[in-house]
This record gives sequence, structure tokens and C-alpha cells, in this order.
Amino acid sequence: MNILVLSMETEKGEMRRSLLNYEYEWMKSIEASEELKKRFSFRYNTADNKKTGIENCFASHLNILKYIVNKKLNEVIVCEDDCFKIDDIEYSTLKDITLLGGVIRHPTSWAKDNEFQKQNDVTFEEGVNKIDYKKYRWSGAFAIYYPTWEQSNDLLNTILSKTSYCHYDLFLSKNKLINYLYYPTPYIHCDNMDKDGDYCKATSQIGGGDGIIENYKKLGKDRLTFQKMNKRLKI
Repeated sequence: MNILVLSMETEKGEMRRSLLNYEYEWMKSIEASEELKKRFSFRYNTADNKKTGIENCFASHLNILKYIVNKKLNEVIVCEDDCFKIDDIEYSTLKDITLLGGVIRHPTSWAKDNEFQKQNDVTFEEGVNKIDYKKYRWSGAFAIYYPTWEQSNDLLNTILSKTSYCHYDLFLSKNKLINYLYYPTPYIHCDNMDKDGDYCKATSQIGGGDGIIENYKKLGKDRLTFQKMNKRLKI
């Protein structure tokens, strides 16, 4: 199994990598090319640093796909640096590109998303589930499994054939480019841990964070939720 971790070459990135509870290969974030930037469109009030973060994140995930293809790597998990391992699973049962974490969202309306998440009654069977885009969409690209380099190449070529980009995760979801998820999630999202493994304010690399995410639900950014999660990790 190859685990590739996308992380910035910054003090924060170094700190986050030092906390991860699994062996990995570091994939440095890269800057988006001017040509790639032309494929993005943003709301008029989007801050410049957020635009840059979204563009560079997208470019970095593309770069990892190219790396997988060039090295002809099979059985690859691509994680972001706020992603922690919570369980081992049998990856031989995963035959397609599969989400190993994320957040289930309202299928069509962002305005209705908060209420949808509060009343979320979506259920999954243990193991691999086919994503039902009529019932929900998803966000969060912090843990994705790529079974073969050929499948990674197909995804890469599909992405490159498109002319309109946005957040990498939302782009994949919008275009239905990932069709399976694993439940319960073997990886958990946590962006409110400090350098000593203690609680801190949730932050992403470009702004506010989401706190703890597990089993496709946001569990919270508060100290108690963090402490419950932290007891289960081997940091």
C-alpha cells in the first residue's frame, strides 16, 4: 500500500505531517500554472488568498495523479495532512476509485445544506457503497483510494478534458467522477490539533477549518469532540 500525503512546505505543513499516525510519502503542494488558473471562475467577493489556495490545491492533486501514473503505482491512498488513520480495512475489496472520508451534502442546494446535515438520515452498508447522487453529493478530498494507475490515468485525462474548475473535491462530486465510498470511514479529518497533539482552533491552510469529520458527518470543532476523537488515535 502506498500512502501519499499532500502537504505544503510551510511551518504549519511540517507540524501537521509530524502528527500523522501512519507511514507516508510526502507530496509537496505546488503552485497552479497560469494556464490552469484560466479554467477557474470565482464569485466577485472571493479573497485572493482563497482563490490561490483553491487553485494550488487543485493543481497539487493533479500533480499527484500524474505521479501515480508516471510511477505506475497501484493501491494508492492519497491523504491531505489533516487526515488521520482510524482503522484498517481490506483494500482488495475496493475495485474502483473510492472515498475513504468526506462529508455528505444536500444533493442540489447549498442553501439547504446546514439543515440537511442536521437531519441527515442517509445510511450506508458496511463496506463499499455506490454513491447515490440523487440523494446526496459529497465534499472533502482528504482521503481517496486509487486501485490502479490505469484508473488514475483515466480520471486524470477526464479532469484535463474539462474547461471549468472549482474546488477539487466539489469538481469531482459535481461531475460524478467518484462513484463509491467506504463505510465506516478508515480515515478521520482533524484540523484542530496543535503541535503537541492538543486541542486548538480549527483552521485549514487557507482559512477556517471543519474540526472533526468521521463517517461522512461533521462532528464538531469543540474541545469535547476533539478529546473524544484524540483518545482513539495513536499520536
